[in-house]
Parts: sequence; C-alpha cells; structure tokens
Amino acid sequence: MNTNRVARLLQAAFFFVSKVKKGFARMVNNFIKALLTYWNKIDPAWRSAAIVFLAGRLFYTLWSLIILYLFPTAIFNADLFGTPALLAFDMRLEKGYVYSREANGTILTFEYLSPGQVTDTSTHSTWSLENGIAIEGKFAGISLHKTVYAAEDVFPYVGVQSNLNPPLALWQRYDTNWYLTIAQNGYHANDGTMAFFPLYPLLIWFLGSILRNDLLAALLISNFTLFLGMYFLFALTDDIFGQPAAQRTLIYLLIFPTSFFFFAAYTEAPFFLCATAAFYAAHHHRWGLTGFLGALATLTRMQGILLIIPLGYIWFRDVWQKKRSIQPALLLLLIPLAFLSFQIFTGGKSATSLELHWHARTAMPWENIWLVIRSFFDGKGNLIAGFNLIVAVGFLLMCIPISKYLPLEYSLYAVLVLLIPLFRINENEPLVSYGRYALAAFPVFMVWGRWGKNPWINRLVIYIGLPLMLYFCAKFLLWSWVG
Repeated sequence: MNTNRVARLLQAAFFFVSKVKKGFARMVNNFIKALLTYWNKIDPAWRSAAIVFLAGRLFYTLWSLIILYLFPTAIFNADLFGTPALLAFDMRLEKGYVYSREANGTILTFEYLSPGQVTDTSTHSTWSLENGIAIEGKFAGISLHKTVYAAEDVFPYVGVQSNLNPPLALWQRYDTNWYLTIAQNGYHANDGTMAFFPLYPLLIWFLGSILRNDLLAALLISNFTLFLGMYFLFALTDDIFGQPAAQRTLIYLLIFPTSFFFFAAYTEAPFFLCATAAFYAAHHHRWGLTGFLGALATLTRMQGILLIIPLGYIWFRDVWQKKRSIQPALLLLLIPLAFLSFQIFTGGKSATSLELHWHARTAMPWENIWLVIRSFFDGKGNLIAGFNLIVAVGFLLMCIPISKYLPLEYSLYAVLVLLIPLFRINENEPLVSYGRYALAAFPVFMVWGRWGKNPWINRLVIYIGLPLMLYFCAKFLLWSWVG
C-alpha cells in the first residue's frame, strides 16, 4: 500500500515538474520572440552600430587583458639619442624606469624575469628595476646608472597621476595625458597644452567631476561618441549604397589597424561623430544643427574647420542654386567662428605651441613622403613609417573612386583631411601619426564597404587589417609609439 502511494506521489511530482518545465520553456520562448520583435523594429542603423560597436569593444577589452597578462612589464633595449638605455614599464603598478644599459664597460641587453626584476642576456644576472642594482649573478652589487632622461620623459604623464586600475591604466598613453592635464589644470602658456583644442578636455572635466575618475570619463566619452558616429556613418552609407555595404563599412572601420584610437581616450571618436553627424544634418537641410556640429568638430580638432568647405558646397548645391537663400550659409559661419574663438583664447599660440613642443614645421606634402622613403634607404625605416606611407599614398589615391561613387562633398572632405596633415612635418618622424589621422577620412571606408561585396576584396581588408590591428594595439598598450 505504501509503495503504491509513493509511486503515485512520484508520478504526480514528475507530472508537475514536466508542466513547470513546459511552462518555463513557453515563457522563455515568448520572451525571446517579444525581444526579437522589438529588436527588429529598431532602426537598422542603430542595430548595426550596436552590434559592431559591442563586438569591437569586447574584442579590444579581451585583447588588452591578454596583453596585460602576457607582458606584466614592458622592456625596451633602446637607444636614446646615442645613449644605450633600458626602458622598463611595470604595467600593473603603472611605473616607468630608465637606466643606462652600460655596466663595467659592457652594453647589456635585458629581458623580463619576474615582477620588478629583469635579467641580462650575457650573464643572466638578476637586476632590480626599483634601484637598478644587480641582486645576484656575475654583476651582483653593480648599479646601472641613471640617464639624462627621466621616466617621465620616456613615459610621459604630463603632470597627471597614473591610474592604478590596470585594465583602465592600459589606455592611459601619450596624448591621453595631455587631455587629462587640461581637464584637471586648464591651459597654460608655454607648456604645450595650447596645441590641444578644448571640447574633449571640457567633457572630461564635466563627466570626471561626476565619476571622480577622469580617465574613466575620457574612455566613456570616446566609446559613446564612437557608437553614435557609427550610426551616422551607417545612415550616410545606406542612403547611397544600401544596408549590406553600410554594414561592411562599419566592420572595415573597426578592423582598420589604428581603429583602437577610437576606443582610447583620444579625440578620434568625438571628431568622427561631429563630422559624420554634420554631413547627415546637412543632407537633411538642418542648417542650424549642421553649423553647431561643425563648430563642435572645430573645437575638438583643428581639422574641424575644414568642414566649412564640403558643408558649404552642400548649401550651395541644395539651397543657393535652387532658392537663393543665404541664411544657412550664415549658420555655417559658426565653424570658423569656433576656430577663431579658440585662437583668441590662446592668443594665437595654438600653432606656435605645436611647433615648439613637437618640433613641427610647415612643409610641402612631397617632402614628408620623400623623407619616409629616404629613411628606408638609410636603414632607419620601420613598420610604422611604412604603414604611414602606404596609408598616405593609398588613401589619397582613394579620392579618385570617392569622386566616382560619392557626391562631390565627400571628395572635398576626404582630400582636405588627408592632404592638410601632409603640410606639417616632424624631422625626426615624417608622416608622424598619419595612420591615425586617416581615420577621419570616413568616405574611404564607405567606398570599401561598396567594394566589399567582392569576396576577394573583403578577404583582403580583413586579412590585412586584423593582424595589423592586433599588433599596433599591443604596441600602443606597451608604450611604443604608433600614432
């Protein structure tokens, strides 16, 4: 009797569980259907921007963590203007060290050994990074001398404290520290800050005062503006080439070798948003918004003033030739007004600051290109220089198909943003940062998106872009100059 009762109870329990499982499965299925229904109602531009952005953000996050795990200390056996030097940077403590590589008349080559320690390849002695003294081995007790260059000269923090949260601190590199310095201390004459335009530092100051972390604020601003910019780039491309090409355009943009600058605390993403949104607003004849966005682009980077030409052409073609209305043109004057306002604020020292602190001077474009070519004949060329050269020549040549496939305003914009940086030259590194500046030339990626329907071109872009993207991003995180 008890056995039958137990059997009936078990049977009832199994029946109840099966009903619950079916009900739960039905509930989950209905939830997924509702979610998919809602997702499909979202504008394709937002959907594509969200998917590609999140994929890129996840990819770079994982890659940066891998770099942090594989290279807890970055080691460089360098030559600092004729001085053999050991450059080391503890990625977890965010602390740099600079020592001469000469010990007892011997020039040593160092390798990473353990946290806070390195070893030389000739005697395998163990050296402390903290004080430069050999702890054990043939050179035990010998000290490495300091160089005339301090750690702050090689790993420039420009007056700001390093962030001790390693996953965040990985992205506190080079120009990032200038923006953080301006956000925290403002502009000062003769310290190099006046070469940087004010909108991005101002946004960092505002959000950083809320979050109590300026670096986090800077990264959030860059990532959010990138996402919005991708929406406008998709919309612009979709209007001309259709959705498949627009989707490829976003993908190609984020696998370009220097695309990690979009995610870093640099002005690439805010400028990208302002430029694409200004084009979008102009094409929809929202001239007040167009002028405002162009002004924001100008307050983000000097190249923003160039927008007056392609946006002015849209006004001339779509408004002046049809309605003879000058009002939109007056609104576009916000762009040069923004540029002029910053020049007045700095007392005209913006360009002077650039020349003094970055040893830049005005030159003809071909001088930049020739100096890079000559560097390879002199044995001084490297992968970054070669990449900048290929991008400079290749992107300028891309202006030809841009003029064929896209309206004239895109050609005007592409030619200007690609040609103007070539008029500035740094004798020590011609075409410096050109691979980063080229990210602003979004019409190039639009044409690539159109061409990408050809499987061979699609493979070419991916197979070349992806490994270089990984390599350049790793170099940037490890304090090597990329752009």
